[in-house]
Amino acid sequence: MEELRTLLRDAEEAQRQTLQAITEDAGQVARLKEPVLLLLDVLSQSESAEARRETLHVLRRLFAACSTHFYDAQAFLETATDIARPHHVAKRGNVVLKALLACLTSLSSQDEADEGALQSLVDMLRDLCLQSMNAPDVVALFDFLRLGRPPARRWVLQMQKELVEMDTLPRAIFTMRGGNAGLIVPPEQQLFTKRGYSCSFGIQLDASAAVVPLYSFRGQNGQGVSAVLEGKSFVVKMFAGQGAVQQVEVPFAEWVDKMERDWVHVCVVHAKKLVFKDKVTVYVDGKSVFNGNLGYPDPLMMVGGQNGIGIEPLAESLKGKLWSPTLFGVALSEPEVQRYIH
Repeated sequence: MEELRTLLRDAEEAQRQTLQAITEDAGQVARLKEPVLLLLDVLSQSESAEARRETLHVLRRLFAACSTHFYDAQAFLETATDIARPHHVAKRGNVVLKALLACLTSLSSQDEADEGALQSLVDMLRDLCLQSMNAPDVVALFDFLRLGRPPARRWVLQMQKELVEMDTLPRAIFTMRGGNAGLIVPPEQQLFTKRGYSCSFGIQLDASAAVVPLYSFRGQNGQGVSAVLEGKSFVVKMFAGQGAVQQVEVPFAEWVDKMERDWVHVCVVHAKKLVFKDKVTVYVDGKSVFNGNLGYPDPLMMVGGQNGIGIEPLAESLKGKLWSPTLFGVALSEPEVQRYIH
């Protein structure tokens, strides 16, 4: 066991060094898979429950760190990318997925299957499939369903059914990593009506920052609206003529913390009122968490400027993921917000 523990410590240290190297060279991401592949191989050969337990304990941590980079699909292909023949890239699957299935096959073949270890591997497989899959990966999964043994085969089948049937599975995900990452919206057209707008998106943060830009729609003269996370607050601003600024600040600590672990759906509804004061409502996961007054900008003055989602002038861009960012040219009702996210 001492030899195994030394190997586990070395694997963690290797990944720690790779994570440090990635901050200076993004090309090092491909090395993250190496300790994970090593421990999957060790796990598949472990004969004692204690060895499997200790290996799994470290493997989960290494896999979690690795999983934040699964969006970079080419870094996890079975072989290095052949630049001269790029059409071959699509024929190679995710090497971590292949290793997970091989480990499941090996552990399932043992006389007494370790169901706890098998379930942990299926959970990892699900996390990977949520983020990155291509045609060879689908083929590999179906091969496992054809040739695998219970109970792992049954759990993998159930996992696949759940993924296919999930209505809330985030799609149209934009992953933002670089300092200039963000979505730029064409400025030439009038995006807003005179009656209101709604901006809807799911968000998952890599880590919180002092300021996280969410959206900014402002014309050439600076008039318009923006929304940012400032610390643990959600701030919506309206920029009027002659430098006038109005803003509302919503306590948001609970959801900022959640965003670092899971998806959170946010919808800002800004309505122009003919008689009463203009209103802004902030929805989180379909429920209203704030309703207050905020002046509505003049849509005619918002053409030709800078429009962005996840990015704002003079601020570092959002670091994380946005799911289905959508701008509606009308103020949605609460039932419409709920229907949209469900």
